[in-house]
Amino acid sequence: MKKRFFVLFLLFSLFIAGCQTGQEANADFNTFCMETFRSYAASDSLTLNYTLMSPKKYGITDLPDGFSSFSLHDLKQMQTSTENTLARLRSFASKNLSREDRLLYDTLDASLTLSQEDIRMLAHSYSFDPSSGIQAQLPVLLCEFILTDKQDYDQYFSLLGSIPAYFNSLTALEKIKQKKKKKAPPPPSHNHPPYNKPVSGIYQFIGNRCHREKF
Repeated sequence: MKKRFFVLFLLFSLFIAGCQTGQEANADFNTFCMETFRSYAASDSLTLNYTLMSPKKYGITDLPDGFSSFSLHDLKQMQTSTENTLARLRSFASKNLSREDRLLYDTLDASLTLSQEDIRMLAHSYSFDPSSGIQAQLPVLLCEFILTDKQDYDQYFSLLGSIPAYFNSLTALEKIKQKKKKKAPPPPSHNHPPYNKPVSGIYQFIGNRCHREKF
């Protein structure tokens, strides 16, 4: 989640910098960047609140309704969406863009490529890690939610109302992961003589070595 916020902030910062080039910037590329930014910013209520104070200024009128679900199907959709966005990005000829837009192009290309790997890893990661799992992060994230007007309060209560369904989708995903792990073949064993000896044998080896090295 933190990586996503960082990439989103970087995308927003570089997009604003690119817009400052005025007529030098490629209009179609800037439109694509704004569409990509809107899509990421409005992906859920928490991301939107952390990113924009006035979504309407950026053409976001259809506000998200709390957290989005996080199932295996959702992961596949995220993967497909990322692949499509990357393909659309690479349809632009970077040599025809301004210097600022080329920087944005390269940054987006690298970020989307890494996002593909991140999404693949999500299918194998553990959502409820004791120290860094979502159950540990969520209270802090909700405490930092910015409340300035009625829209913010509506979004905040939407988040609270969507938490049970969000956690249910995460729990269901974890169950699927566990089933896949049980079906997976065991990793090959590697015989390393110094490490698979009994503990008593290790103590004997250390004792003999110390005995020989006494002055």
